[in-house]
Amino acid sequence: EDVIRDRQARLVGSEMCIRDRLCAFSEHIFVRLLAENRDHLLVRIGRRFNLDEMAERCRPYRLYDGGRGVEANYSLQQLVGCVLVKRLFNWSGRKTAERLATDMVVRWFTGFSLHEETPDHTTIHRFESWVMTHEPRALFTLILQQIDEDFPEEKTAIQFGDTFAMRTRAADPTRTDLLRDTAQRLWNSFASATQGPNQVTALLPLFQAVMGTDDERPSFSLSPHERDRLTLDTAGAALLLLAAVAACANSLTRPFHPAYAAMQSWMARLQKILTDEYVVQWDERGAVQSIRFCTDKERGSYRIISAIDPDATLRIHGNSVDRGYNVSVAATANFVREIAAATGSTPDSVGIAPLIRAQLEHLHVVPPKLVYDQAGGTPKTIADVLEAGQGRTQLVVHMVDYNPNRTRFGPQDFSLTENGLTCPNGQTATRFYRSGS
Repeated sequence: EDVIRDRQARLVGSEMCIRDRLCAFSEHIFVRLLAENRDHLLVRIGRRFNLDEMAERCRPYRLYDGGRGVEANYSLQQLVGCVLVKRLFNWSGRKTAERLATDMVVRWFTGFSLHEETPDHTTIHRFESWVMTHEPRALFTLILQQIDEDFPEEKTAIQFGDTFAMRTRAADPTRTDLLRDTAQRLWNSFASATQGPNQVTALLPLFQAVMGTDDERPSFSLSPHERDRLTLDTAGAALLLLAAVAACANSLTRPFHPAYAAMQSWMARLQKILTDEYVVQWDERGAVQSIRFCTDKERGSYRIISAIDPDATLRIHGNSVDRGYNVSVAATANFVREIAAATGSTPDSVGIAPLIRAQLEHLHVVPPKLVYDQAGGTPKTIADVLEAGQGRTQLVVHMVDYNPNRTRFGPQDFSLTENGLTCPNGQTATRFYRSGS
């Protein structure tokens, strides 16, 4: 036993010696690498920014990870570095894992020696998903705070706001496919939330009616009239399926099952699609008497355009129509200070005040002025920005001119000076109060 213990001690000592030599060799290579690549973006970021506080905020992830019986192979600092690199270069999880394994600058930035094993895409995805759920904007805020340490004038610089389109990755489905994709997801969640097979079996013919028959001709081979008829028939069948699932929802034996919440969500989405796109007439027995497409004026707002990405809607901006999201951004001349995405149909003016509100909440500072285009030129938007910034931010815009279309006076017919408010007739009022009517 003494001999065995002695050999084990020598083996451990030998392994530690080898590991120390590999670390020293790796450090030597990194020193030369950084000297030759001092202008590399990752080198400049790695030498300036400290990610320790972000790693500290992610400490609960270690409890979550360890609770599953998985040994912690990588430090939180290393995982945070992986996520930052992934987002900085807009890489996929697999691309990030590949560059970690082959790129020495990326290895140095994320804290891996040359001889260490790097994480695969599954580990990176699991950690990033946790971050998106529990600390979605912490990395953005912490880096911006460190930027402000070097450039304190940025805190009070004038900001400029605008929007841009972010397209969804989901394909553009036909109206028939949209109904069927949504019904399929509703059916899957319903089947998972139902404990017994009897309810599923009873509703199966209704689901099959929505999905069509095996010998159904593909939609591209149909005439426009036949295609519309197929869509209307599918919508009618979807109405019956939705009503049947809703009737069974209250009698499900597992209302707290995760699939039950998903079922409720897909029921609401299918109901919205049917309400936004179709006009239905019912007979006295509660059966569908007739169904037709909505006219342009009858169609609903914020219409769902994909079951793959149900949060995406149409963004109509001038002559441009994009399927996806409307992204609002506020920036100084040098740095982005705030950014947020809303569904595509959200008006530009709605996203202005939240940009100021988020800066006050997370950075505890707001700009003195936010310059925006005429989309924000309404009294309501100006008041919303003033309230969001607690009176410290002024919205600078060209006012929307409503006068050509109205018979009453508008804001542009009046002028506000230090002496008071002057009306179109040249009279100046020095008192202000609510009208009471």
